[in-house]
Amino acid sequence: SVICRDLLPLKYFERIKLVAGQNGLDRTVTWPYVGQTSTFTMGAGGELLFITGIAHSADKLADLILECIQKKLAGLVIL
Repeated sequence: SVICRDLLPLKYFERIKLVAGQNGLDRTVTWPYVGQTSTFTMGAGGELLFITGIAHSADKLADLILECIQKKLAGLVIL
């Protein structure tokens, strides 16, 4: 299994800044998912969601984070 903590040392994540979720670094990542809409349509749990901001406005970010928590995602990466 891969956990979120395993990703941080990888060169692709070398410039990542962890701003929240320190307690979730041991969550298992089951699937990487690139979100291109304003809501998260999957939700089996364990997904690592990557968003770019194209379809996500700052005022809707809190709603998206709540949805990620409810669907038990492994994490959210904002590019």
